Parts: sequence; C-alpha cells; structure tokens
Amino acid sequence: LTLKIPRSGVNAPWTDVSGARLVDNRVQVSLEGDGAASFAARDLASDPVILAELITYYARVASARADIGEGTLAVLRSGEF
Repeated sequence: LTLKIPRSGVNAPWTDVSGARLVDNRVQVSLEGDGAASFAARDLASDPVILAELITYYARVASARADIGEGTLAVLRSGEF
C-alpha cells in the first residue's frame, strides 16, 4: 500500500509514513528520513484532526493497513485509533 498525494507527486509506501499532524489548514505527513508532505485538509476530510490521527494510526499499526478502504469506516466508527 502507498500514500499518494497527486498534487505534490508524493507516492510513499506506508512503511515510510511515521505520522501526521494538522498545521494551519494542512495535514502534514511525516516521512522517514526527515521527509514530509502536506495537503489541504479540506481536500479529503471534513475533520482534519481526525484525518491526521487516522494517518498516524495506519503509520503505527502496520497490520491495519490491509483494511484501508472499507475497513477504515469501521476504524472511524470504533474511535480506537
């Protein structure tokens, strides 16, 4: 699985994602090797804080990445991320 941000050309494997945080109105994704990528929070979610936490969850829990997509709704509903 990869994290793709088309506007910035980022195409990073999840193993390179170490977390995310909200900076102003952008979600900043931390990548291994001191790299970073960002995108406007409004592009993908109505709640950018939850989006940043969700990216961080998938960065920490490799076994959950296989469920990205349909399984993400279950993770969001559970609140356990």
